[in-house]
Amino acid sequence: MKAVVAVILGLVAGFLIDLTAPQAAPAAAGTQGRRSGGKGAMSHSPIALVRIGTVPSSQVEALVPAVASAFDRDVFVAGSVDLPPQSFDPERRQYLSTVILEVLTSMRRPGWERVLGIADVDLFASRLNFVFGEADPGSGVAVMSLARLHDRDTTVFRRRAETEAIHELGHTYGLGHCRDPRCVMWFSNTLAESDLKGTRFCEAHAHELANARQP
Repeated sequence: MKAVVAVILGLVAGFLIDLTAPQAAPAAAGTQGRRSGGKGAMSHSPIALVRIGTVPSSQVEALVPAVASAFDRDVFVAGSVDLPPQSFDPERRQYLSTVILEVLTSMRRPGWERVLGIADVDLFASRLNFVFGEADPGSGVAVMSLARLHDRDTTVFRRRAETEAIHELGHTYGLGHCRDPRCVMWFSNTLAESDLKGTRFCEAHAHELANARQP
């Protein structure tokens, strides 16, 4: 179902901005982990990945190729932000994802097509026990957490992270959830369900994404 409000919740949890990239040219900023997303990627605004809290740089950089391939865009690691203290709920011992979205929105630059923040803490949203991530299509930003995706098998962990990254970014382009369990936009309530879907869009959502990105 398509979102008609600003925020879309996905399945999938975080203020001090520490951007080390030059401020002048968005396309040149944060070149760490930069990859070309396809033949036409360099002619479009890039997608920025932002580390939130203590997430290792290597885990964020590992997402770059899959995100670039899925959206045919240049993707780069823009920098890092601290977990907003006001996002932490001491009773739940979780972080409110909506607060983190506000921080990501405030740091987004005009030259960035989308922003995805990656955290490694447990996230929650209003009326939900937890979320793997949350997206705001109106602002073009999303956040996801690795906290519930870890596995002893690093290949499984990486695939889960790629799947949720693409899923949340898909929401920022206005894509809703899918009924096809093989589509990356399928809504999954558990990791077992999430592991069933891949990192690709079904034909219908691929077409919807293409239309959403038209000038």
